[in-house]
Amino acid sequence: SDLFGVWSGDSLVAVEGHSSPAPVIQIYDRSGSKIQRIVVQVPESQWIILTNGGFTRAEDGWVALAGVAHGKDNKASTFLAVISPDASKQVLVRTDSYAPFALVFAPDGTIWTAGKMVGATDYPIIRRFDRSGKFLGGALWRSRFPKSPDLFGESYLIASKDRVGWFSAGAGAYVEFSPDGTEVANYKHTLVHAAGAAL
Repeated sequence: SDLFGVWSGDSLVAVEGHSSPAPVIQIYDRSGSKIQRIVVQVPESQWIILTNGGFTRAEDGWVALAGVAHGKDNKASTFLAVISPDASKQVLVRTDSYAPFALVFAPDGTIWTAGKMVGATDYPIIRRFDRSGKFLGGALWRSRFPKSPDLFGESYLIASKDRVGWFSAGAGAYVEFSPDGTEVANYKHTLVHAAGAAL
């Protein structure tokens, strides 16, 4: 199917054409009424890919998404986009060789991402940004986990009123943080696959 979505920010966030020149994000409230439609466009790109889990919505209507944009020269660029509720403010941040695969709005309104750095052996898996796209800091270094598994195929960021959690089936770990990025708890697990996580 060309349509997938997540429940986020007290709404259903669905993506249509997740691998296309202009993916469309449709947002529905609890009654099923469409409350927002966002066409994703990246300047000078011909093709955009959004991954399942690479988009999130805050309860106040802000949307964040991450993906890969392919240009005319077939070069790929990873990005983070932050969009205001009325779409009047749209910030696009190139994340260079860091590819976010999971996103969530933290309790303080910052945007948390979990991803990998292409071509690097050690780097912070977790990266935090404010709504203007400014990088705020990183956490959870890749070297803590085994080299072989894919940590990001089934990787989920989740948030509650006072913390943020990262779950990875590949890492066999669940780690919780306070909103300022301080690690407060970590647990090992033996799940091989997971379709989601909740906090």
